[in-house]
Amino acid sequence: EHRKNISNFYYELLNPLAKSGKIQLINEALIKNNIHEFYLIAQTKNERDNLAQYLAQENIEAYFHYMPLHTSQMGKQFKYHGANNSHNISEEILRLPLHAAITIKDLEYIVAKIIQYYSING
Repeated sequence: EHRKNISNFYYELLNPLAKSGKIQLINEALIKNNIHEFYLIAQTKNERDNLAQYLAQENIEAYFHYMPLHTSQMGKQFKYHGANNSHNISEEILRLPLHAAITIKDLEYIVAKIIQYYSING
């Protein structure tokens, strides 16, 4: 239940950035049962990398993790041809902290830093 609340919290507080077109968020329909990960999608790889670096400087661990299947060893072996967006998404996705020990205070800090990043960097 705590993880579901984290997803809801992130979604509600980051949604204004998504509505302004600065980021994309996980599909709202998935939020109520999301306990695995919460991510945002930046507009470019450079933006994602800069945001991750900015958050790291603020002691926030945010990682990218997605490798398109067609670029993996197994994908190449089976000659898988990836979806049109998979390469772009892999370069723009950033996972935000989502774990059992995270507190509302932590989440407020994380969201505030993301909002601050976009207020500084457009």
